[in-house]
Amino acid sequence: MTANTQRKLAASGALSLGALSIASGGAVLLHIKQPDYLVLPWLVWYNTIMGVVSVVAGWLLWRQRSRGECLAVAIALLHGTILLTLVVHYFVGSAMAPQSIGAMVFRTLVWAGILWLLRMSAGASESG
Repeated sequence: MTANTQRKLAASGALSLGALSIASGGAVLLHIKQPDYLVLPWLVWYNTIMGVVSVVAGWLLWRQRSRGECLAVAIALLHGTILLTLVVHYFVGSAMAPQSIGAMVFRTLVWAGILWLLRMSAGASESG
């Protein structure tokens, strides 16, 4: 796989996850969809806002802008931090839906994959 293909794949992942986050979070915020589990309003806002940021990062990555890579690192770190926060709150007995943790695990893993693809593309472009 070429470096350009790896970058485009990373950008596509960012754009896709961002669009899904905007759609699902927006549906909850606009009361179009009401999940049948406990919803943490701050988490819905976070996910929706980060969806917008993810679309921006994906666009920047697609356009091969270095700011996209910086944004990708920031998003991955933020998601990891929120995931850790959710897990700690869950284990100390705070009311929280396991679905919230599962969704943040998914987001964090996707962004880890995006960073991995970007790292691979950087290595491929340096060696060839």
